[in-house]
Amino acid sequence: MVNEVALVYGDWGVVTQSKQNHAEEVDDSEPAVSYAYEDGSAPGGETPDYEAEYVRLDYVTYPGPSTPRKVYYHYTDSTAENQANWTAQEKIGQKLSRLRTIAAVDIDSSAIGSDANATYTYLGASTVVKVEYPAVTNTLALTYGTSGDDYSGFDRFGRVVDQKWQMQTGGAVKDEFAYAYDRTSNRISRDVMPDADPVLTGHDDYYQYDDLDRLMKRNRGSLVNGAITDALATFNQAWAEDDSGWKTRLDPLGNWTEYRWDDNGGGDFPDE
Repeated sequence: MVNEVALVYGDWGVVTQSKQNHAEEVDDSEPAVSYAYEDGSAPGGETPDYEAEYVRLDYVTYPGPSTPRKVYYHYTDSTAENQANWTAQEKIGQKLSRLRTIAAVDIDSSAIGSDANATYTYLGASTVVKVEYPAVTNTLALTYGTSGDDYSGFDRFGRVVDQKWQMQTGGAVKDEFAYAYDRTSNRISRDVMPDADPVLTGHDDYYQYDDLDRLMKRNRGSLVNGAITDALATFNQAWAEDDSGWKTRLDPLGNWTEYRWDDNGGGDFPDE
């Protein structure tokens, strides 16, 4: 036996410990990853408390060469004693058990603040609109807009249409992707750095699908009116086209029967 994984379960049916051995069976000497949970039970109550408010991950303990390392999962920025100062994100997150921060320290009487490895901001119940990394300086944050622009990174169907990586301090955009979709939500294009100055060219993608919504062709180049023609592409990939025109090369299960590519673009496929 190789690569055995052993799991231990707790009272709530959740994994509380995992061990793995890549070469043979797992035994008691293996280093273990441990998982601790909180359930909203009153102190000193029954274990498990079947009237608990929730069961959610509290922290994970990883084995180390000398000292085990803990990673904490917080649903508010500070303890319950500070509820009067909780933001709307914290109040809702507490009720929904929605992850607010991941940190290497536990919550104390003050807010996590700059000790957080990652902080999540949400729109509605669970849509992430921003991810920040307070413990890291001079780094990027992932954002999909702000409340001031109605979170323009999403369309009315909740699909990502504009995604930005910008500096946490100053807000300068370092990377951006804009997406377009067809009526069945297939992604038909990816526009790289659409607002860059000077304009970044040759890195966009245009996708085409068959009637079963399976990817048939990808052209890379610069989008013109939302598309990239074969002739203007700098790179082509195809799973569908032959000399007689547009024809599927996928079998009924979606497996490839042929793959064609053109490293130089133009759609003549000399590299297949």
